[in-house]
Amino acid sequence: TLAELRRLPGYRNVPAVFMTAQLEPNQETLAAYQPVAVIMKPFEPSGLKEELESILNTMNTNNSGI
Repeated sequence: TLAELRRLPGYRNVPAVFMTAQLEPNQETLAAYQPVAVIMKPFEPSGLKEELESILNTMNTNNSGI
């Protein structure tokens, strides 16, 4: 699980993207795991690659000033 992965050395801050069919994702879960994004189902599989690339680009842009 994500919690177990984040307990490993060097993986504490590994980014996660959640995929959910819930209209309102559980706020406690979001607060606990802090995903970088949430993708709502249903989604177009053909657009998933572009959506993930956009998320990564946004992460890189936001972290470029660090």
